[in-house]
Amino acid sequence: MNEDTGFNNEKAPHVLNTSSNLLGFTFLILTSTRIVGLAKDSIIPKIAAGCVAIFAISSFLSYLSVLSKFPKRSQYFENAASYIFFFGQLLLTVGAILLSANFIK
Repeated sequence: MNEDTGFNNEKAPHVLNTSSNLLGFTFLILTSTRIVGLAKDSIIPKIAAGCVAIFAISSFLSYLSVLSKFPKRSQYFENAASYIFFFGQLLLTVGAILLSANFIK
């Protein structure tokens, strides 16, 4: 924790690392569903595409938080990235449950 601002500088890289990893993972899911042929009749590719967008936004905001020289702006970006990241995790979990429960169509 930074003593001058009270801002935890260790949080931003953590969200950035995880959201960028999940961004790659959801790209893999999206590509796999298109190769296998699930893209036409399934909700899974739509969920994966939503996750790609959400994790890309979260990564971008977290990166802005790391680059920001203003503590309040950095905290704002990091909070937004954390909330968006959490929503992406929920959406990814729903997609995994639907895929594993064979509710694809």
